[in-house]
Amino acid sequence: MHAPQLPSRPPCSLRASSQKGFIIATLISTIIGTFTTGIGLYERVSERRKQKHTDSGQDEKIKALEKRLDDSEANRNSQSRQGDDGPPRRGGSQSRYGDDYLRNSLQRSGPMIRREYDQDFARLGSRFAEGDRKLPSSPPSPSES
Repeated sequence: MHAPQLPSRPPCSLRASSQKGFIIATLISTIIGTFTTGIGLYERVSERRKQKHTDSGQDEKIKALEKRLDDSEANRNSQSRQGDDGPPRRGGSQSRYGDDYLRNSLQRSGPMIRREYDQDFARLGSRFAEGDRKLPSSPPSPSES
């Protein structure tokens, strides 16, 4: 006997069935993608909330540090009016004072270094100057001046 034959479907019906399968697969893929995007969005919103909380705490700390800095500058400014020679730490109205401090410091430093050099040369003699002769930018020994 012959094996029973399955009824054959017309080719049109096979095409329609495969199109339905493709549409269903596309819909499922879209749904999965939508859930994945939703999860990512939820995580970003959650991170922003955490960051906002962290930022507000840091803002308070920054304000406290700025207040301490302002208080410190106010103390330093009041000390500088009383004769403190230290350089200013910030620009602004203090820049003139900073220029004066730098000029005075440079004017004092050259002669101070010369005095130290002369004292060490007098104490140690030519041994002290021999190392300086090897350097191209060294000050001359007192006997050369």
